[in-house]
Amino acid sequence: MSSFRDREIASLAGPALFTLAAPPLVALFDVFIAGRLGTGQQAGLAVGVAMLGFLLFSTNFLEYGTTAVVAQRLGAGDVRGAKRAGAAAAGAAVAIGVVMSIVVWLAADWLMSAVMRAEGATASEGAEYLRLRMTSAAPFLLLRAGNGWFRGRGNTLPPLAVSLAMSGLSVIAAPILAFGLDGLDGLGLRGIAIAAAGAEFLGALALFSLSWRDGQRLVNSETAPSAHGWG
Repeated sequence: MSSFRDREIASLAGPALFTLAAPPLVALFDVFIAGRLGTGQQAGLAVGVAMLGFLLFSTNFLEYGTTAVVAQRLGAGDVRGAKRAGAAAAGAAVAIGVVMSIVVWLAADWLMSAVMRAEGATASEGAEYLRLRMTSAAPFLLLRAGNGWFRGRGNTLPPLAVSLAMSGLSVIAAPILAFGLDGLDGLGLRGIAIAAAGAEFLGALALFSLSWRDGQRLVNSETAPSAHGWG
């Protein structure tokens, strides 16, 4: 029995771990790309990523709260309640993300100078990067809600697949947009930000579609998961 539980935990934790590990690895690749652009862009990326991480870290509650509520509802046999919780999380993700995008767009310069203590080109590059990255705040939070839904369902493979696809797309697009291709001028640090934001938009669309279909199938079947695995 213990070995079975160990395998079950590993089947959930393994994909979840790699899902969490993919974005930092992509960020390291972005740092490498920015280093090839110049020290000013690399410094701008550093302060922009630091500020971005601080802002988005405050939204962890959305992912883990969704996991807990969905798991609790499903464990109690309330399938429709679980789907309503997932839908509420998605709505909250979009609303919070839009507000964050607007606020950061207006306050990016102040955040760089007053909070990050950046100056000159570093501050301007960091502010521009932060503005572009935060345009995908709503998709990023929607990804968090989708991760929470699937974790609550006890299935961490769909978020892993979406995370790997997003990471691959960002890694391919970032150098192309930053340096240019076939005579097209590169966008520099803006290209790196656009690549990451674009990948998050597509990833959020994919994961939302998967989670919505999964919830719809669950409700249509009117069959709650067995007690197995919820203990």
